[in-house]
Order: sequence, then C-alpha cells, then structure tokens
Amino acid sequence: GNALWTFDENTHHDFAVAGNGAIVKLTHAVSRAPRDGWKKLSPPVIDEFVSVLTPEGELVKSISLFDALARSPFHLPVVMHTDQLGDVLHSNTVNIVGSEFAAHHDDVEVGDLMICLRNLNLVLVLRADSEEIVWATTGPWRLPHDPDPLDNGNLLIFDNCFSRGSHQGSRVVEFNPTTGEIVWQFAGTEKSPLRSDIRSCQQLLANGNVLINESDHGRLLEVTRDGDVVWEFVHPVRGGPEETLVPVVSSARRYDASEVPFLEGK
Repeated sequence: GNALWTFDENTHHDFAVAGNGAIVKLTHAVSRAPRDGWKKLSPPVIDEFVSVLTPEGELVKSISLFDALARSPFHLPVVMHTDQLGDVLHSNTVNIVGSEFAAHHDDVEVGDLMICLRNLNLVLVLRADSEEIVWATTGPWRLPHDPDPLDNGNLLIFDNCFSRGSHQGSRVVEFNPTTGEIVWQFAGTEKSPLRSDIRSCQQLLANGNVLINESDHGRLLEVTRDGDVVWEFVHPVRGGPEETLVPVVSSARRYDASEVPFLEGK
C-alpha cells in the first residue's frame, strides 16, 4: 500500500495505460484569456488536456483539447456550445485504440487515444505524437460516457440521457460509425429500466455478454445480447431521509483471474 509516486495536477474522470507503459490522463485548468479560434467563447472556460506520463509518473506532455479541436475539421460542432460554468467540452473518457478497431478506419492507428467529449456528444480519436485529432463521430446519444472501440470497428457507449417519445432513461448502444446504424441496444427491462443521468460505463465480456454499471442507482448487471439479465448487484447501503439514497458506483470492470495474479489464494 505504499505510494511509489504521485502526479499532483487537476486530474479527473479517467486514465489509460498504453502498450509501452505510458500513462494517459485527463487533466484540466481554468482559462481566463481569450483563445485563438474560439471567438464565440467567453472566458472563463475549463481548458482541457490529455496529459502523457512516463510509467514512473513524470509528465511528458499535455495536449490541449481546445487547440487540437481548433486545428481539426471537427471544430464546427463546438463554437456555438457553452454554458454558464464554462464547461464546454467535459471530457470524461480516454481509451487506447487497438489494432482491430484501427483496421476498420483508414485515419486511425493502433495506440491512438479515443476520447469522449460529453457536452458536445462527440467521440474523437487523438494522435498523441502529432497532437492531431484524426477521427471523430457523433451518434444517437446525449451526454454519453465510456465509448469502447470494438474489434469489429463499432463503438459500445453508455447513452446517459436517451429519450424516445414517452420513454426517458439511459441505454447502452453498439453503434456502427461507418453506416450510422444502431447494431444493438439495451435500455433495461419494463420493470427495471436503466437510468443514470451522469457517470456510468459498460464492458463487452469475452462470452459476448455486456457488463453494465448503472452508476446513479449503485447497480451492476450482466446482460445477454437477447436482453436477458444474467445477474445483478445493487449496493446494499442506504442513507438520507427515509433511507432512500443509494451510493453511486462510479465505474466497474470484470477482471479475468490471470489479470489479478496477486489475489491468488486470497
């Protein structure tokens, strides 16, 4: 339990570890100066970065997502979007792109970084070496989290504020960014719909099922592609007036035994 190193910056939300051991972390700072290429944004705004660290926690570089967007062809969705708190982008996820996903998209390479900008409903791919955004997509989601690049070239993403007619709630969506097609979705059952306005994530399991973390309700569940709930866990702790509040579960992941050898025999 001894700390080997620390990185004392405004880190938030998510991090990932690249194949070479480099650590990629989302960071941010408040900017009060006008920015080139962003004339319609009034400071202060939250300036967002992707920070790259050595395996020992030393900072290599910080890449401004505002600057990368301004240089990219994906700039237009951003310029009219702001809010009173200056939270324009709200990056919440960083994932490492694998070779299988990259093989389906000409502009993407293995090792690129997939980032979710929640407040723009935008998923983008950033190349850390050149600091360029090489790929981006929107989709049938609102204020999403955790876009996973799948081996078949699709995205698996948590659509937090999905709404359709009289239905309001959340869903997990597999989306084909090439065709714009929803390949699969799960919004819960009639008796137990998904609902998590913020946070949440999912994981495609080796058996084809999907592990879903419904953060706001402190709930984990595994579902099949046919929509059957294999099992679920709801945080048992209660609090607040009349014991109606449930602790959130910010994220969840299933690990194979080979990934956690230090737990053997415990």
